[in-house]
Amino acid sequence: MAISRQNLRRQLESFELQMRVVAGTYVTTERFLKDFLGRAEKIHRSAPPEERQWVSDQIGHILNKFGFKIIDDDW
Repeated sequence: MAISRQNLRRQLESFELQMRVVAGTYVTTERFLKDFLGRAEKIHRSAPPEERQWVSDQIGHILNKFGFKIIDDDW
């Protein structure tokens, strides 16, 4: 069963909210990125192939809001 863009959008909104809530509680940036990039990868893998580029772009926008720059976005 394909996941709709609306469902993907909800997952991404939840991802961003989680980042906002816990960003200040992490001891290291490395740990923060490891945890949240793992969550981002799960969302990306759950997307149908035709939606993966859109999901990648959205994750990049979310991470940019937190000051992270994606150099290699090849998932």
